[in-house]
Amino acid sequence: DQVVFLLGEPIVNNIFNKERWDYVYYRKREPEETQLKMVSIFFENNIIVSMKKISKNNDGLFEINEGNVEQPEFTDEIEIIAEKIFDDVEIEGIKIQNDELSENNKELEFNENEEIEYIKEKEEKIALKEKITEVNTKKSFTEKQKSDEDIIAERLSNWAKSWEDRNLNEFYAFYIKGYSSRYFNDHEMWKADREKRIKNKAKIEINIENIKINIMSDIRASIIFTQNYSSNNYADTVIKKMMFEKINNEWKIISEELVTDSY
Repeated sequence: DQVVFLLGEPIVNNIFNKERWDYVYYRKREPEETQLKMVSIFFENNIIVSMKKISKNNDGLFEINEGNVEQPEFTDEIEIIAEKIFDDVEIEGIKIQNDELSENNKELEFNENEEIEYIKEKEEKIALKEKITEVNTKKSFTEKQKSDEDIIAERLSNWAKSWEDRNLNEFYAFYIKGYSSRYFNDHEMWKADREKRIKNKAKIEINIENIKINIMSDIRASIIFTQNYSSNNYADTVIKKMMFEKINNEWKIISEELVTDSY
């Protein structure tokens, strides 16, 4: 009943398949010739299960890809069918006359302005999606070109830079969610200590050297390095060991400890 209210009765009562309704209608866009378009609606227990475009097969008949009937989507792009190819065409044994199509489907013509706006909006969404896909593909390709050792070394360098820049949000992002050192055993206390030690410094310089990376598995790695630290009137050199774990395809710091004191 809802379909009849919106689209009217189908152009032909299909005696072979009561669950399929065929609609054919004219569309005229100046200066082009009047064109015909055709879709079929499929029902199951009085519920729409699919809306599909009609295409012409090698025998000159119009048919649906039955393998896709159960898919609950409407084809995004309905091919334009010239009026002349409807001459003497039978759909599942039912003769369709062009004058009947014209008379019964005048009310189904698209509003040209609405259609143009719809097409424009759809093209913008497609363009945005393609742009995002292109960026992600390039990013994925670049990451695949790098080894895990290269990626971890790069993350260590960026970790040190975020410390030097005193960018706490970026600094925290290198650690797993809820991270805390063994000295605090509490994430918020660790963050408060880091903020105190980093934000209160007028200048921080971090120099990383003697990097040794051990890839233990596809998701676990360790790294040992010499850290040269200086800020205001304090400086030290320590050897650190970090454990990294790959989470959602990104290496995160899961532990950090001193291997030896200053020397």
